[in-house]
Amino acid sequence: MSLQAPIKLQKLQKALHAKAKGSPDFRFYALYDKFYREDVLAHAYREGRNAHDAVRHVHKLLNAGHTEVIDADLSGYFDSIPHAELMQGVARRISDRHVLALIKQWLVAPVEEDDGRRRRKRTTQAKDTKRGIPQGAPISPLLSNLYMRRFLLGWKTLGLEARLEARIVNFADDFVIGCCGTGDVAMEAMRGMMQRLKLTVNEQKTRHWRIPQEHFDFLGYTFGRCYSAKDGHAYIGTRPSRKTIKAVWRRLSEATTRRGLAKGPEEQVAGLHPIVAQHERLHPQEAAQGR
Repeated sequence: MSLQAPIKLQKLQKALHAKAKGSPDFRFYALYDKFYREDVLAHAYREGRNAHDAVRHVHKLLNAGHTEVIDADLSGYFDSIPHAELMQGVARRISDRHVLALIKQWLVAPVEEDDGRRRRKRTTQAKDTKRGIPQGAPISPLLSNLYMRRFLLGWKTLGLEARLEARIVNFADDFVIGCCGTGDVAMEAMRGMMQRLKLTVNEQKTRHWRIPQEHFDFLGYTFGRCYSAKDGHAYIGTRPSRKTIKAVWRRLSEATTRRGLAKGPEEQVAGLHPIVAQHERLHPQEAAQGR
């Protein structure tokens, strides 16, 4: 499926982008009617998008010398985002009161959960604690990225990226920091910034890796020393993690059960193709590193 926006939507995107970039202090005051435009809603539904761009970026950083990696983990990121600070960030660029009111309603909306006894349980934790984004809400990924952007921008504006030669690659709340011999300092700087953002670093899952002596997993892939299938020489490469491979085998096994084999050949292939295609897109580019 093409991710190219329709011409009419492209014009809207370009106009908003140009205004936002050209006037950093400008606040958008008439956006509510854009939310329910049919073309906007149709294109906003992001089937086929994935984290491979972030994986490729990490791969390039490693091969460019950023071989000390901070693999960070945040405890309960979605549940920890403070509403006041989040809305402050939203209001810096949006003054449309209808949009702001709608976002606030999403933040404090009750959440229904299954209590394990086939009964529904409604909680108002986000409203009571004034923290957290209800997971599953349509706008949750956007708001979580918006708050994470404070960390990404702060890293640059405080001069940490340039001074430490430390580059952040993130996908939602999953992120790594590629460093050139400055991993310990970058780790402490990251901890300090997360504290100011009222987020908690999961110390048990946050690690400082040194490549190629060690390897780490990120977004379903393992990064570290690989060996060329052609002549056996070592190189820094990327491959699907063991967890990912097991998941693929499990899905393939489920799709080829006796009941699945009762389907016609075309229907079987149609069911297997998405499973295989989802995990093969990365390899042509990275495999070249080992040739």
